[in-house]
Amino acid sequence: ITYRYGVDGVAFEGRSLEPWDFGIQGAGKVRAFSAEHPPGSRVEVAYDPRDPRRSYLMPGPSTTALTMASIGLALLAVGFLLGRIARRA
Repeated sequence: ITYRYGVDGVAFEGRSLEPWDFGIQGAGKVRAFSAEHPPGSRVEVAYDPRDPRRSYLMPGPSTTALTMASIGLALLAVGFLLGRIARRA
């Protein structure tokens, strides 16, 4: 997905659907967003005010980031439990 936007009279081009998507855009999400916002339609672009080149169309944590965080928390919990079991043995 590609979009153009302007900040203070400067033109930019973006390609990120969500922040922290690690460059991975799910085809389903792109299709759903494109269906709601056909080419040429106006959309709100979220951008970093300190670096307007960083932009995205869907503010909030990405599905990929949430998945990675969930996996990390699950691994941390397993490690904690295994550590407790090892100390009891």
